[in-house]
Amino acid sequence: EVAPQYSWAGGYTGLYLGYGWNKAKTSTVGSIKPDDWKAGAFAGWNFQQDQIVYGVEGDAGYSWAKKSKDGLEVKQGFEGSLRARVGYDLNPVMPYLTAGIAGSQIKLNNGLDDESKFRVGWTAGAGLEAKLTDNILGRVEYRYTQYGNKNY
Repeated sequence: EVAPQYSWAGGYTGLYLGYGWNKAKTSTVGSIKPDDWKAGAFAGWNFQQDQIVYGVEGDAGYSWAKKSKDGLEVKQGFEGSLRARVGYDLNPVMPYLTAGIAGSQIKLNNGLDDESKFRVGWTAGAGLEAKLTDNILGRVEYRYTQYGNKNY
């Protein structure tokens, strides 16, 4: 019996749950490494030509990452990205690469001042997506995001 051929073309939506490891460098207390869970939603559109799959994907969510060190607290909040994706159809799995623009709310509190800024940067990563049924996909993904240097 021949295995069914899936198409990755078309629109999709989903939910994600993940974990974030962050690093903030400060002039007052050195490096602070907040980490915690994150959750949100994503949506995208794929095109497929033979085994090459490409498209665009956006996500929006919330990160609970926070850490205090020597009286300075760093917190992350809302986050999102808009990315291009390109993958290779291995039926029923697809390894892929992704890259694009990312943004996140970053909050600093030193006990006297509380400052919050929305930071924009870039993100890039790789993942593996699998068709579990005709309508359900599963994925694992790793992404690195860089927001650059900013004085608060």
